Amino acid sequence: KKLHFCSLKCNWLSVTSSDCVNVSLNVSVQFRSFCIMSAPIYRKVLIAGGSGGLGLKISQAFLAKKNDFEVSILTRKAEKPKPEIETLKSSGATIVEYTSESVDELSSLLKGSEVVVSALGAAALYPFQVTLVEAAKNAGVKHFIPSEFGVASLDKDFKDIALFTGKFATFDAIKKAGLDWTLIYTGYFVDTTFEAWIGFDWRNGKVLVPGDGSLKNSWTHRDDVAKVVVNSLYWPGSKNGVIRISGSDLTYNEIVALFEAALGKKLEVSYKSAEKFAEEIKAYPNPYASWLEQLQLILAQGRGLVGPPLNNTELGLSAPIKA
Repeated sequence: KKLHFCSLKCNWLSVTSSDCVNVSLNVSVQFRSFCIMSAPIYRKVLIAGGSGGLGLKISQAFLAKKNDFEVSILTRKAEKPKPEIETLKSSGATIVEYTSESVDELSSLLKGSEVVVSALGAAALYPFQVTLVEAAKNAGVKHFIPSEFGVASLDKDFKDIALFTGKFATFDAIKKAGLDWTLIYTGYFVDTTFEAWIGFDWRNGKVLVPGDGSLKNSWTHRDDVAKVVVNSLYWPGSKNGVIRISGSDLTYNEIVALFEAALGKKLEVSYKSAEKFAEEIKAYPNPYASWLEQLQLILAQGRGLVGPPLNNTELGLSAPIKA
């Protein structure tokens, strides 16, 4: 069986068939009409990390509006380009290749872009994203959207989360550079989180719950995140502003119940306290090696809740789904 997550126009339905289990955890998203400008604030958009994971979805969302945007994808030069790069190129994107992470080379490549959207993964945030900010300033870029897609790392107390060091450094660099910015907080990605890698091994009937499972966290589908990134460039409130969206605010216990209803059986559930995760994090010689435990610690403490307030309405989303 495979699990299918929907994003568009989902109802709270669990459908079980011989080959598919459908758990609709998200989503907001019926996109509605909302009060924005008829034309984007900026048209020339460069996406760093635009060919993988969330970045690919963001790239595709901009390319779906190519009458409004000129889309460039910043990617490291490879002997054999990724298939995703070739697909984006054939869809109308300009591929901008770099060979080094030097400020000089990146500054040259970013010239002509008005907005840089960073969809870089955690491992690339420091120092590369900070270097990208400096290059953006040198190139005359006006607006920078950093890779903040997740929990509200910059407006809550996350100094104990080493995984976010690059996020803190990037925002400091943006302010120092004098660039306009937008931070987009989304919570965890509903379409990638509920898998064995984080202890949610529903296929084998076993789930590890961070904490006691009673605290709410925010969950949003990456398709919705991508659409909101695009919509933010039509909304004047995004300039030097924080956008908070959530497809669903749910506890782990509520999520387990949804899976059990969809699967038609009970899952074997175990619990691990926030204190235990904190102990395990300290035992790692390299703080970045404990990235998984850090993400689980946040969930155990309910620090993945991005609101209130939420900007769903301003960005065209309906209110978060509730269990």
